[in-house]
Amino acid sequence: MMNRIKQIILFLTCFFGILQPVYADNWRLDKDENGIKISTRAVQGSAIREIKGELTVDSSLDSVMAVFDDIPNFPRWNDQSTKAILLQRVSARERYHYQNMNMPFPVQDRDLLIHSKISQSGNTIFVRLRAAADFCKKSPNKDCEAINQSKNVMVTHLKGEYKLEPQNEGGLKITWVQHTEPAGKLPNWLVNTMLTDVPFNTLDKLRKRIKMDRYQQAKLKRDANGRILGF
Repeated sequence: MMNRIKQIILFLTCFFGILQPVYADNWRLDKDENGIKISTRAVQGSAIREIKGELTVDSSLDSVMAVFDDIPNFPRWNDQSTKAILLQRVSARERYHYQNMNMPFPVQDRDLLIHSKISQSGNTIFVRLRAAADFCKKSPNKDCEAINQSKNVMVTHLKGEYKLEPQNEGGLKITWVQHTEPAGKLPNWLVNTMLTDVPFNTLDKLRKRIKMDRYQQAKLKRDANGRILGF
């Protein structure tokens, strides 16, 4: 009996070991243009597909992180966003900010409250994003008063990550993966635009933004071991 149980466990381990990489890489390339690739994949229980954007920029990690740290200017490269506010800097590696999604008429605009946190593995930086829809309900931040009174639809599900990998041959590879439930009913044409054109335009404008002198000259703070301290 014990041998039979071990055989079943071994089979399941091998079976799921085979299946997991297939699921993890089950991306459909939807757009490949001007050095930017946009892929999507189905998410169980959701009508909205997860997006993945990839590009390599001829720039440093310092410059890209400097753009990420400049929250008030997010709308200059985040497509469909017209406003962004830093709400709380918890530490050098963690913060909360507000951002909006400007939707075409007659679709109602969306509000996003986002918790972002950075981590590091070797030379690779991860900027992880999560929805924090209840943040302003508990915060005394003065900007939260207007956000709490907003008539926009609050996004309650957002999970994403920017992976920043310095390349051996030079440059920096940016991989952006994100799944967002914008809530409410959206027309199919708008969903399709949000899954391809919006992430493509965002990465294209990010690439141009990085080249500005103010970001090219930026230098991140590092500890004695060379690890990045934060935003």
